[in-house]
Amino acid sequence: MVSSLTLDALRAGERARLVGYDGISEHELQRLAAYGLVPGVQLTVLQRKPAVILRFHQTELAVEPALAKAIYVSCTPPPRPL
Repeated sequence: MVSSLTLDALRAGERARLVGYDGISEHELQRLAAYGLVPGVQLTVLQRKPAVILRFHQTELAVEPALAKAIYVSCTPPPRPL
C-alpha cells in the first residue's frame, strides 16, 4: 500500500519517492530542481533535526523544516529479503 504524506512526517531511515510540492515559490522550485530534487526521485531521510537531511542519487541535502512540510512524498516499503 502506498501512502502520500509530507516529507517532515518521515523518520530517519525511511525511503520515499517525491511526488510534488505545495505552496513553494518559483525560486525554491528552481533551487530544488538544480539539486535534482524533482518529482519521481527516490530519497532516504538521514536525519530530522535540526533540519531534514536527505540522500538522493549521490547528493545529500539539508531541507528546512518549513520547506519539508511543503514537499509531498509516497512511502516506499522496505525491500523484501531474498
